Amino acid sequence: MLSGYDDFQDYILDQILLGRDNPFARAVAQGQVQQGAPILQAVAYDLDTLQGLAVGLETLADYVGEVAPTAGSYWVSAASATALRRKSTSKQLPTSGAPAQSAVVIPADGSRSSSPGGGASSSSSSIIGRPATVEELAQWRAALGSHDHWSGAVLLLQQYYSQHGFGVTSRNSALRWSKGGFEEASEGGLASKSIDSNTTASLAAAATALSPPVAAAAGAGMSSIVLSQLQQAYAALEENTKRHCMGLPAQHAVICGPPGSGKSWLLWEGTLLAGKDLGLRVVEIPGSEISNILDIARGCARYPRVRFILVADHVDLPVRGSAATDLMTGLSAAGGSGWPVNTLLYLGASAASAVGRSDPIVDRCGLIVPITAVGDEAGYLSTVGELLAAKQGKSSSEGPDSELEAELYKAAVAWGKQQGFSVRSAAAFVRSC
Repeated sequence: MLSGYDDFQDYILDQILLGRDNPFARAVAQGQVQQGAPILQAVAYDLDTLQGLAVGLETLADYVGEVAPTAGSYWVSAASATALRRKSTSKQLPTSGAPAQSAVVIPADGSRSSSPGGGASSSSSSIIGRPATVEELAQWRAALGSHDHWSGAVLLLQQYYSQHGFGVTSRNSALRWSKGGFEEASEGGLASKSIDSNTTASLAAAATALSPPVAAAAGAGMSSIVLSQLQQAYAALEENTKRHCMGLPAQHAVICGPPGSGKSWLLWEGTLLAGKDLGLRVVEIPGSEISNILDIARGCARYPRVRFILVADHVDLPVRGSAATDLMTGLSAAGGSGWPVNTLLYLGASAASAVGRSDPIVDRCGLIVPITAVGDEAGYLSTVGELLAAKQGKSSSEGPDSELEAELYKAAVAWGKQQGFSVRSAAAFVRSC
């Protein structure tokens, strides 16, 4: 209950859909379960067994009280209290800026009237779709639980795994590789990820000159806006990303440019923005794992129907040592001995990097995306205007409210002179407002 489920049955159904460490879920997601396969009968038996365990919370509390009397009566009373119940909350990461999705209706017989994106069902697609939304998960749970006997929902469950996958990749578009496996990652934002206490204080001081309408503005749109400064670079990366998501030939990419030019946004949020609704999973590769990129890519190969892009930022090019050897080996060949076809690599070059085709790793990345600096105060203020309009939910042409414009731009210029005229500093300023 305290984990956000309405009751114990709701929790069991959610864990069934999650399918973590479930051989059936993995086999379906990999496209290995055929119609009439014997395993379907075993799954039907398991579902009925789980249904028998999905008792009411009060009954569960009684069971625990009987087998573990040392827990004390206070535990049973607390677990039986209906005041603890609250509606299920999202285990997904925010979907800021994502377009609204059509309603998904899942009849009890297991058929679907629409796919998550509103088109035809994608259960027969060769590529796994995007993670189910919170609302869609609730409908899937309701459809499974509506069967008098859960064994009758085997085909429905098979359809879910086929459309959305299983485990952490079925719930998150943004992932991070850590300690040999995937974990949830934040979908992020344009603000700098490394602002120290002095910078925070300066931002707060700059924000005090702003009126309440700006200070209270929601920042939901900032992560999804494509700045004019980045349009050309984003268009190139978007086309390549969408081709990959659709199973068409696509290329590994290197993004390069001066510090603060928007490389990190383009690499992470830009890639997510381009492919999220097409089922893409973006995997952050921390600096400590750069030498293991080939092993990580082979880990992605265990999900052959999922499209991945591995994102490594602030990479010093040329890469040297064993990491360079492994990367060149992997990027030179596809298949079991090399790079899996369902995975691309996007590298963000550090400011100190030398990016050129003479680097064998760069040469194996068919797409080089250069980003130019904002350059001057006018370009910087234009970027501030676009970001502020997005934060306030306006179109970029509307700009800030006229009565705030003078004070706002004065503060923005002061901030820019202190931190530099760049996309990064513009984003940091607007997020402080």
